[in-house]
Amino acid sequence: MNVNSSSAGAGSFAAWRTTFPWLPTSTSPAGEEGLTYYFDHGDSRFISILTDHETLGAVAPTQQAWLSNVLASSANKEHVFIFSHHPLSF
Repeated sequence: MNVNSSSAGAGSFAAWRTTFPWLPTSTSPAGEEGLTYYFDHGDSRFISILTDHETLGAVAPTQQAWLSNVLASSANKEHVFIFSHHPLSF
C-alpha cells in the first residue's frame, strides 16, 4: 500500500508521524512505520492497523499477511487488542 496516495489527504501521514514520533516503527510493515504497528505491555499485545487509504476500511493484502504473522506470534499473550480508526474488513 502506498500511504502517500491516501484518501486521507496529501501530507496527512507525514503530519501524523511528526505529531506522534514516539509511536512504534520497528514493528511496522515497510512503508507504514508509525501507522500500522504493534506493541506489548505485560501479557497484552496492542495492534494498530492503518485503514485510511483508498479502499477505506479494507485491509490491504500486505497488511493481512503482516497481521497474520503478528497474530501467529501472539500465542503467548493473554490478551490481544486490534484497533484502527475505521472498521476493518477482509
